[in-house]
Amino acid sequence: MPLYEEEIPSALLASLYAVLDDQDQWKDFLGRLCRFVGTTFASVASIMVDPAPTFMRIFLWGMSDEDAREYRKSWIYKDPWGSSTDISAMIPGTILRGEDCVPDEVLERSEAYIGFLKARNMHYGAGAFLFRSERIVTVMSVSRAKEAGPLTEAELERLRSLLPHVQRILRIQDETSHLKTEHEILRRLFDQTSAGIVLLDQGGAVLTINSKARALMESGSLLFLENRALRASCAACDKALREATRRVLDPFETESAGEVVSLGRQLPDDATSAPLLRLLIVRARRGETLVPSSSSPAAIVQIIDPAALPWIDQQALRRIFSLSKAEATVAASLATGLSITETADSLNVSHHTVRSHLKTLFLKTRTNQQSSLVSLILRLHSPLA
Repeated sequence: MPLYEEEIPSALLASLYAVLDDQDQWKDFLGRLCRFVGTTFASVASIMVDPAPTFMRIFLWGMSDEDAREYRKSWIYKDPWGSSTDISAMIPGTILRGEDCVPDEVLERSEAYIGFLKARNMHYGAGAFLFRSERIVTVMSVSRAKEAGPLTEAELERLRSLLPHVQRILRIQDETSHLKTEHEILRRLFDQTSAGIVLLDQGGAVLTINSKARALMESGSLLFLENRALRASCAACDKALREATRRVLDPFETESAGEVVSLGRQLPDDATSAPLLRLLIVRARRGETLVPSSSSPAAIVQIIDPAALPWIDQQALRRIFSLSKAEATVAASLATGLSITETADSLNVSHHTVRSHLKTLFLKTRTNQQSSLVSLILRLHSPLA
């Protein structure tokens, strides 16, 4: 470890790593950075460089809120340091002194310096190129008054010593943002899917239930929750469910590809009727080497109702195929298994009207028979609808 890293104040590093929990902590870090490097202004900014430079996010220290608003509104794109530097060509970890990019005589004649920077003692400084994520780059800059003189080599070295830490924070933030977005998308899909899904932890306790699974449990008496455990109303089915769950969760059951449990109503002779629900239980993880946390899903239970009609999102059909409301209604009715006659009766329209809509549906979906139309709709049906 280089000697200068040992001289970074612990409070400065703590304020930087606090950013991971709270974005507003950037300001506290930037204030401490100014004191560490010897400047009066500091910023961290994310800039989209393609197709045109656009500031996505910027944190400032050393300006009043009013000055910051004026800078963003009127001067940020006229700043001579930014306009004179090809950010897209810089290598992460690079530090440039302001006077190396914009000589004093050029800076002092610039509109931004005369109208904004000079009055706020922003003359000498440096910029560090920190991070690139596809079309977005992130830079950190510091500055101070002309009377304080250019940053010395020792001050630049202090700034340089912080770069690995700041870059690490930005990488973690980028990865965390990606994971949070992905998690939110998957969570919505999980809740919107037409299949009932329950997630269990390593002990078999229920972690999450999607809307369909909750509706299936509330609409009948075959499956229910008791003390965070899935239970079946039939004694024999309940025993089978518990044993199947135990086998799936057993880390030494290496051959188990999953378990299927059938649920039905118990008859007086202690036999079970034809199954009304089927549960498919599979492991959520395979080949794990660490003990999972208590909140980590260990098994997935899919609840299948063989008698349930498919749910068709008519709004999605209208968007995908440019259908009218009536055409989408007919298409959805046919896709659930109803015949033309049954569709006409359920919609209280004539057979001729349904057949007329069907001909239009063939044209818009580029199909030529009812079975092909239904097959297409069912294939397209997805949680994204």
